[in-house]
Amino acid sequence: MGLVLVFVTGILKDKINIYANTTKVYNNDDIINTINNMIETVNLKEWDEFTNFFCDDEQKYYYNYFLDNQITDGVKQIISMDVIREYIVNNNEVKDEWLVDEYPDLLTDANKVYSVIAEIKCKVNKENQYFFNGNNFFLIVLAVEDNELKVVQFNRPNSDIVSKIIDKTEHYSSDEKQ
Repeated sequence: MGLVLVFVTGILKDKINIYANTTKVYNNDDIINTINNMIETVNLKEWDEFTNFFCDDEQKYYYNYFLDNQITDGVKQIISMDVIREYIVNNNEVKDEWLVDEYPDLLTDANKVYSVIAEIKCKVNKENQYFFNGNNFFLIVLAVEDNELKVVQFNRPNSDIVSKIIDKTEHYSSDEKQ
């Protein structure tokens, strides 16, 4: 259920100016579904849909990335992805990994930012620092932008953080895939 804030700004000749600001509250299922749906767009090679999962600044990057056929690294090198486990983590545990300098407006309100360590099995056409065949771990940071849940960051976290999170956190996904 969302919260609606109503502001009355003035009364002029029997007219009331009302501005409503709706803030949706996202739960764990919303977060996990967003990530899983984004991964599915990679498997289907639906690049416009994939791009739409990201915040505005990242969307601009991905529009140009997909237009440049000379770029073959990154998500273009993926043949398939399968989510194995997702760990929704306390933001304080991964905040040092956030790209705050790149997204200062989105990564400031801790109540609207969600962090996930995802273990994703990848099959790629070439291995490099971005993706390799087998299980890969990613830090996926989502934030609310224009009242929608958007991916702000999708990159490799520090391996010490991954170990720490896995050792102490029960994964969110209840069925483990092999």
